[in-house]
Amino acid sequence: MGGRLRLVRLLGVLEPGGAQLSALRLSAALRRHGVMTTLLAGDATPAGLALAARCGFAADAYRVSDQVSTCSLQWTPEPAFASWLSPRLAAADLVHAHMVGAWWAAAQTVPAEVPLVASEHNQMTWPGGDHTAQARAAARRVDVMFTHGPAVHVSDVYVH
Repeated sequence: MGGRLRLVRLLGVLEPGGAQLSALRLSAALRRHGVMTTLLAGDATPAGLALAARCGFAADAYRVSDQVSTCSLQWTPEPAFASWLSPRLAAADLVHAHMVGAWWAAAQTVPAEVPLVASEHNQMTWPGGDHTAQARAAARRVDVMFTHGPAVHVSDVYVH
């Protein structure tokens, strides 16, 4: 490892927005302390990729489109996305996945010895269908869950 921490930060959706900008600013600040961040996204918009580039990150995205659908990887578990992630998480020392579609996918493939941090900035919602069972199963692999925002309610999902 050479004294550097390899963090993979995985966003369910990379688009211009407060949560994404916060993650990018945090990653830039951590770089000054030797944390090397790889930025991945489930869904991304061209504007989101441009925002990441302005912050110094060449993001890799599973899907890129001008519009984010209600079945986006922010809210939707997708096995093909998890498969895409597998080789991209293999060298990580730590994985942070933001929003349920991202941490669900990471939970399927992150190596057992790598800590998985999950975060949610809103209440969990299922605009494309109910994914409560999948979220509960994936939550068992999560090492730390960080929730923030005025409408967060994960206690009914995160159960050991």
